Amino acid sequence: MRQFTLILAVLFSYFSATATNPTENPFSSGQSEIQQALAPISSLNDIINNQGLTFEQLALLKADEVTSLGLSASASEEGILDADGAPLNIPGFVWGFCLGLIGMLIVYLAMDEGSNRKEQVMNALWGCIAWVVLWSILSFAGLFKFADVQIVSDFVHNMA
Repeated sequence: MRQFTLILAVLFSYFSATATNPTENPFSSGQSEIQQALAPISSLNDIINNQGLTFEQLALLKADEVTSLGLSASASEEGILDADGAPLNIPGFVWGFCLGLIGMLIVYLAMDEGSNRKEQVMNALWGCIAWVVLWSILSFAGLFKFADVQIVSDFVHNMA
C-alpha cells in the first residue's frame, strides 16, 4: 500500500509541476503545424467538393499530388477494415486479450461472414484465454507472496 501511495504522490507531483495555465488550450501550440501539414489534403478536398469530382477523376487531374500524398481509392473502400478484415487493423488476438468477451463480440460483429471472420474470432478467443491464464498466474503468485510474508510475520511474532 505504501508503494501505491508513493507512486500516486510522484505522479501527482509530476503533473502538478508540468501543468499549464488552465485557461490556455493545451493543443493550440501545435495547431498551426497540423494545419500546415494538412494543407495539401485540404486543397484536394476543396477541389473535390467544389467541382464534384470522384477520386478517380481527381487522380487523373492531379496525379502528382495524389501520388506524393500516398492517397488511394482502396482506402475509402476498405473503411475501418484492413485487407484481412480485422477491425481497425488490430488482430483478433489483441481484441480478445485486451477486451475479453467484448473484444470477441466486436470482432464478430465488425467482420463480414466468411472463413476469415471465424479465424479472427478464434484468435480473439485465444487472446481472451491467454489473458485469463496470465491473470491467474499473477494472482496466485501475489497470493503466495502474501502468504509467505504472513507466515514469516507470524513466525517473528511467535519468537518474540
